Amino acid sequence: MVEELSHGHSILDSNIELLTYLQKILDVLEDNTVIKECFMDLGLFPEDQRIPVTVLIDIFAESYGLDDDGIEAMTIINKLESMNLVNVLIARKNTSDTDSYYYNNHFIVVHDLLRELAIYQSAQEQLEGSKRLIIDTKENKNEWGLGEKQQGMISRILSNCFRYCSKQKPPQIHARTLSISIVELSIDYCKDMVVLPFGLCNITPLKKLSVTNCHKLLALPLEIGKLVNMKLIRLSSCTDLEGIPNSIGKLSNLRHLDISNCISLLNLPEDFGNLCNLRNLYMTSCSRCELPSSVASLVNLKAVICDEETTASWEGFKAMLPNLQIEVPQVDVNLNWLHLVSS
Repeated sequence: MVEELSHGHSILDSNIELLTYLQKILDVLEDNTVIKECFMDLGLFPEDQRIPVTVLIDIFAESYGLDDDGIEAMTIINKLESMNLVNVLIARKNTSDTDSYYYNNHFIVVHDLLRELAIYQSAQEQLEGSKRLIIDTKENKNEWGLGEKQQGMISRILSNCFRYCSKQKPPQIHARTLSISIVELSIDYCKDMVVLPFGLCNITPLKKLSVTNCHKLLALPLEIGKLVNMKLIRLSSCTDLEGIPNSIGKLSNLRHLDISNCISLLNLPEDFGNLCNLRNLYMTSCSRCELPSSVASLVNLKAVICDEETTASWEGFKAMLPNLQIEVPQVDVNLNWLHLVSS
């Protein structure tokens, strides 16, 4: 068995008794295929890694038609937790949250055996009908021998979630093979990234962009205004980010913007007031960030989450923004989850 495991085989391939026991857990979900599929999706993530809940919300919404606010996705995640299939961790808990969709400090950890179970279940499906494809990146293969239907399947998978991972190198897929329309992109903990990938602003179908914990990122592309379909941008904890281009004002569909913990950000651009559909702005730990006078034009802005130092800057605009609620979250830092996660 040790030799088989050393070659990448799953323990479930050789331990029928264990497989039978674990399979009984999933039998409970036979009448709810969406929850079962969501559990199987967890096998797509690297071993021993925290999975951001925000990423899962995006995947579940695109794959299973759930609401974009994350309410239905969180119901599924809570169900999996109640069955002891996942652990939900909250790195920092706000005692007051403006929107239920906002779970930037929520993570999921899956036990290695349960991750193996999710992968094993996915492997039982026929390739052409499978919703996910798991490839051993340790194997040095340039071609996977996929037919036209399988290539289309991979294209749909990548369209739903295209994620950079700083700790693992993803398999290389030739652009001539697949036609990909990316609507969501998440870049997390790319600690040496100074600028965003070249050509990012040419991905005009992009609707959600999450660039978080990229501490050396200095600036956004000047052409970011080309992403006219953008609805959500997360830039939290990009601590060296010094500015946001004026062209962001062209993103008329943008509804949610998170610049929390961007401690080097000195101001918002003058055209920021052109974000006519902006609903929520998260800017905690941005006390140095000055507001342009144009924010008085953000008539659809409903919530600003910020520190007490920033509250004073917004108070002067409340008379012109009657729907605006300014929230100063009382933060309850929770470190109890640390012992559950490998460093």
